[in-house]
Amino acid sequence: MALPQELAAVDLTAALERVGGDQELLEEIARIFLEQHPAALEQIRQAIAAVDGAVLEKKAHLLKGAVANFEAPRAADAAFRLEKAARVGDWQAAQAAFGELAAALEKVVGELTAFLESRRVTAPAKGF
Repeated sequence: MALPQELAAVDLTAALERVGGDQELLEEIARIFLEQHPAALEQIRQAIAAVDGAVLEKKAHLLKGAVANFEAPRAADAAFRLEKAARVGDWQAAQAAFGELAAALEKVVGELTAFLESRRVTAPAKGF
């Protein structure tokens, strides 16, 4: 059952429009994101721990772009706030934004995983 759009972490209809209606491309982008987001989040965590604003700003910016592919406004906003906090060296704001980003990403990951699983169930069988 799909979530009402105001409760959803991603807008797959808008994301599909973003890729010109190419369902396979959206699925591939989702798979890549699901594979790579844990490392990206860990790099952000390490940059905060190291108080490395330059790395934090860059990694937050990259993750913001990645979640924007799925029209995930809560995650994108948290990544943007993290990016801004890194730019000005506001480490309290960075910690808060990181917590919000991690929570938002959990929802994004759950919805993308469900999307990919539903595509496997509804995809036509290949072969005979």
